[in-house]
Amino acid sequence: MPLQQVFHLRTSGWEQDPDEERVKVSTIDRTPTTSYNQYVVYFRVEEAETNRTVNVLKAGLETTLSQARYLCGTIEKDGGGHSFVKRKETAVKFVVQRLDLPGDNYPSLDDIEAAYFSARCLGDLDTWS
Repeated sequence: MPLQQVFHLRTSGWEQDPDEERVKVSTIDRTPTTSYNQYVVYFRVEEAETNRTVNVLKAGLETTLSQARYLCGTIEKDGGGHSFVKRKETAVKFVVQRLDLPGDNYPSLDDIEAAYFSARCLGDLDTWS
């Protein structure tokens, strides 16, 4: 099992957000369906830059959540129909895995690059879910 860090990200400035935001939606509004997405971002960074890289990614994702608030909200039925609801404490899970530590048996970035970033070189994909 790789070394991993789990962060729960909120919108930028979430401390000043109201406890709950509600926006009415109608049946003809375009609403996103529930989706669970996994994205992999590979970086070749110096060991000393690892923490800084993670912090920059976290800050960027928090800004994205602030601009696309539906990514950290739900659609709920209420008295007048349905509403998009975002609560102050709602967070998005962000997982950072270190796959380059001594003793790990994962493909190196060089191996992945040599395979043109094909998922085949990663082996059993259940390892990554």
